[in-house]
Amino acid sequence: MKDLLRIADLTEHDLAYLLDRAEHLKRHPGAAGDPLEGQTVLLHFAKPSTRTRVSTETAVVRPGGVPLTVAPAELQLGRGETIADTARVIGSYAAAVVIRTFDHDDVARVRPVRRGPGDQRAHRRPSPAAGARRPADPA
Repeated sequence: MKDLLRIADLTEHDLAYLLDRAEHLKRHPGAAGDPLEGQTVLLHFAKPSTRTRVSTETAVVRPGGVPLTVAPAELQLGRGETIADTARVIGSYAAAVVIRTFDHDDVARVRPVRRGPGDQRAHRRPSPAAGARRPADPA
């Protein structure tokens, strides 16, 4: 999957596919297997929200992933490290990175992180928004 930074970046077709797929998986739990089995997904919530954190951790655990939540106080961003440098190091340990922040530019600075040549797994970013209900089609 390509990077998912904003829902607005999805085509109408992409969004319809994701919502249809989410509905299918909701009706048929386990149909996708465990695509994140043994994979760590880094979660960083600079803008804290209990519901977002819990729903995102659940979205990682259900397909077999291991969520690793890093709190803002655990990062060294105020001490000379940039978010891009931190993401490069931490990203080498994670199959995916999920960020909730006050500044969308922070997400864009993390985007180029890859674990190695051709490693597409570094760009899977589960999002609670991807599980949103699809609006009813107009009659």
